[in-house]
Amino acid sequence: MSPDVIKRYYFEVADKSQVPVLVYNIPQNTGLSVEPSTVIELSHHPNIAGVKDSSGVLSNLTEVVPGVRPDFRFLLGAGSIFLAGLLLGASGGILALAAAVPELCVEIQVLFRRGKLAEARKLQLDLAPLNKALTQTLGIPAIKYALDLLGYAGGAPRPPLLPLDESGKAQVRHLLVKLGLLES
Repeated sequence: MSPDVIKRYYFEVADKSQVPVLVYNIPQNTGLSVEPSTVIELSHHPNIAGVKDSSGVLSNLTEVVPGVRPDFRFLLGAGSIFLAGLLLGASGGILALAAAVPELCVEIQVLFRRGKLAEARKLQLDLAPLNKALTQTLGIPAIKYALDLLGYAGGAPRPPLLPLDESGKAQVRHLLVKLGLLES
C-alpha cells in the first residue's frame, strides 16, 4: 500500500465517479496513513473535493492546507482537535461527537466564525471528556446510548459490538448531565 497505489486508486475512483470524492484518512482503523504529500497530489484532481482526516494529527492539516487548491476542503474527523483545526484552516468536520451532540459541535464552529474564541475554547474543553468516551474509551455503543438518552433512535450497536454495561451507561449519563443536556 504505497502512496502510488493509494493515488492510483483515488484517481481511478474520482475519474469514474459522478459525484465529488473525499479522501478518508483513518490510520487507526486501516493500518495505513494517507500522507500529506499524497493528499496534496490528490487535491489537484478536479473531482476530489477534499479529505476527511480522522488521524488526530494536526501536522497533517498544517502540511496539506498550504499545498491544495482553494476549493479543496480539509475536514477533521477528530472532535478532540476541532477548534484547533479550524484555527489552522480546516473547513469543518465530520465528527463522531456530532452524532450525539451536533448542536454543540456546530456551536464551536459558529463561535469560531464570529471570533468568539474564548467561548469556543471553553466549549471545546467542556466537550473533551464526552468526545473521549465516545471515540476512545467506550466507542460506538456509547454514541448509540447517548442518542437514546437524548431522545433520538440510537438503538443497539451492530454485532460484534455489545451494548454498554451499567458502568458505561452511568459514565455517558454523567457526561451528558455535566454538559446540561440531561437532568440529574
